[in-house]
Amino acid sequence: MDGVRDAAKNSATPEYSILLPTYNERENLPIITWLIFDELERAKISAFELIIIDDNSPDGTQAIAKRLQQLYGPERIVLAPREGKLGLGTAYVHGLTFARGTFVVIMDADMSHHPKFIPQFIAAQKASGADIVTGTRYLPAGGVYGWDLRRKLMSRVANYLAQVALRPGVSDLTGSFRLYRKEVLAACVNLTRSKGFIFQMEIVVRARQIGFSIAEVRPPLPPLPPPPPLLRPRPPSLPPPPTAAIAAASDGSTARTRPCPRVVSLPCVRRSSPSTLALHPRPPPSPGADHLCRPSIWVQQARQHGDRVVP
Repeated sequence: MDGVRDAAKNSATPEYSILLPTYNERENLPIITWLIFDELERAKISAFELIIIDDNSPDGTQAIAKRLQQLYGPERIVLAPREGKLGLGTAYVHGLTFARGTFVVIMDADMSHHPKFIPQFIAAQKASGADIVTGTRYLPAGGVYGWDLRRKLMSRVANYLAQVALRPGVSDLTGSFRLYRKEVLAACVNLTRSKGFIFQMEIVVRARQIGFSIAEVRPPLPPLPPPPPLLRPRPPSLPPPPTAAIAAASDGSTARTRPCPRVVSLPCVRRSSPSTLALHPRPPPSPGADHLCRPSIWVQQARQHGDRVVP
């Protein structure tokens, strides 16, 4: 902050004058002032001045403005008080008499305009050479925060009617966050007759009639969310267990087949009839029983397929 302040002291004339009309902004004024200086310092813009135009606020806004002037210096903050609340248009006329910059930025002190967009206005003006650079709320990524439904509806309806009737070629006519060439703002203000938010609409229409160029700045679109992570490939399915054939009995009877399990136990094959074979859990052999146990066939088939044999 000190480096930016010293650079401004050494510069004879600021390039940008920021007009900040206030009325009962005791709490907001220190915050918006700090944001303006912080954002312009980040953008390495030092040749500017802040002109506070207070309409004799009863809440002590002027006292806060004087303390801020002592903090930042009279060459950075200029006080332009008035006797009473006389309207926004006349506040700009009054502030222009104090402005020394080539360009004038107008904005509200109620935190509805974030100073982080001032460097974007300056960059857009340098890139396009426009006479007026205005913010917009009605293009993609634009918008407002903290407004109730009534205020949003009024702004939408006013902009729609103005677009249909006047065709100014600007999406947001009622906005009051703009950058002007100083002589352009002076010429337009001298021609306007409206007050309130209608003043902002008329000043753009007058500028179009005179032939001044206008550029619009909108907030950058939010970054796209990262793509979802790729689904992990499904592990390859295990091949079906091989089929082990039970060798036919020595008497020529038909052999049965069954899937060979991964852990193979050794059953006992008992001949239940001359033509069939029945599988049973291996019972303890008893003397005289007609059992035909062939564990060697199961062991051979299991080991061929790499299975583990559990006796």
